[in-house]
Amino acid sequence: MKKTIYLLTAVMLFTTATLLAQTETKANSEQMKQDVVMVGGNIGNFRSNFQKDANQVQIQLTPRIGWMLRERFMWGVYADFDFQAVQNAQTQIRYGAGLFARAYTGRGGPVGYSKTRLFGEFSSGFGGLNLKVADKSKPNSTVNGLAIGFGGGLAYFPASNVSIELMPRYVFNTGMGSAQARTALSITFGANIYFSKSKAREISKEM
Repeated sequence: MKKTIYLLTAVMLFTTATLLAQTETKANSEQMKQDVVMVGGNIGNFRSNFQKDANQVQIQLTPRIGWMLRERFMWGVYADFDFQAVQNAQTQIRYGAGLFARAYTGRGGPVGYSKTRLFGEFSSGFGGLNLKVADKSKPNSTVNGLAIGFGGGLAYFPASNVSIELMPRYVFNTGMGSAQARTALSITFGANIYFSKSKAREISKEM
């Protein structure tokens, strides 16, 4: 069941990204060109396990919008949402938003096109976590404050302006609340589309 869900999720993300990419031509969308805009996101820790009196659901979403400050170096904004629930045990919600910076490797050919690139990412912003436990003898916990994350991974480009990526990511959250700090480690799968500056402006005007 789990393998089927992972496979369906991957196919849906890939198909959606490929269809949207058809609105942008390869000639004007070199993937790492300055002023290129990236729109996409990641899904991680997605699993479900349904059994009597012990159902489990977990999903993490991280949408991103980035701008290529200069070739191979990007900054942008992100949002985080992570939901975990174990029946008769606990429910955890993690959320946040902030800025991220990303650097890609290599030039990859005469026009900057390469099918695979390594990248590193650093993020900083606001984050929070609420944990509720079913056992009344144990306390609930909350954290609200600074969230710092870092990770890195591999991006595969089936087309010049579409990437599918795999990224391990670590997030440290500290601030006010009943718990001083919380950490989270996840392995995320994502899809991104890279638009030229002119195309991004056209889309924003149509919205």
